[in-house]
Amino acid sequence: MLKNLKYFLKPGEKAKSISGIYLGALLIENEYQDLFGKGHLYLTPNSPKAPLA
Repeated sequence: MLKNLKYFLKPGEKAKSISGIYLGALLIENEYQDLFGKGHLYLTPNSPKAPLA
């Protein structure tokens, strides 16, 4: 059975990880964090910020 879930956040609120429930979510959560979240893996703090896609 397939289910769609929505989670609404208030401005400035951070979503909690679901990788503790669904292990497969770990990879996509890391991808989203690299693209939109805090910091970028393997880049120094003074590296130019550019889209990774």
